[in-house]
Amino acid sequence: MFQNIVSCCFFIFCLFFIREKIMYKSIIAMALVSGISATAMANQGSGRINFTGEIIAAPCSITSDNMDQTVSLGQISNTALIAGGTSPSHNFNITLSECNFAAEDGRTANITFTGNTNAAIDDLLAVTGFGDDVAKSENVAIEILDSASEKVIFGTAITHDGLVTGDNALQFSAHVRGADDATAEDIPLGNFNGLANFSIAYN
Repeated sequence: MFQNIVSCCFFIFCLFFIREKIMYKSIIAMALVSGISATAMANQGSGRINFTGEIIAAPCSITSDNMDQTVSLGQISNTALIAGGTSPSHNFNITLSECNFAAEDGRTANITFTGNTNAAIDDLLAVTGFGDDVAKSENVAIEILDSASEKVIFGTAITHDGLVTGDNALQFSAHVRGADDATAEDIPLGNFNGLANFSIAYN
């Protein structure tokens, strides 16, 4: 009988030991799964943001959307540019923002446009592109006008007087112009672009 009791106790002990071992492994497994889940959730996407800018000695700032503008001139019929014809004009502004003038001096802005010009069409802004029609690109150019609808001469400063504290919008417009002797066949077809730079000086 004593042997039976010992065997029974040993059996119970084994069951208890196995139960504890299983629970221990379960706890370890749950901890590992939780750790893996936490690691997976910790990074579900990443990236980088690069901030740039420039500090200038000037009474006004120029916002990023004014520094690098894209002015769409739309889809233009080639027949509209025959014999010096022009496309519809599109307005754009160069806004001098948060202007702060210490005195009356410095309230005049002189803005100068520069870029590659087309000598065949009154030194207007040259254009590039047109794919297979690139050889005809000299028959069109982009004309920029100031707020008085006067042609902007590249390399020559345009004076804007009476700037006020705060924001000042300098208004311009642009259109495409064809060469004076251009026929419909002379006008290039396809996408184009023209790049103009500007600089500002205050006095």
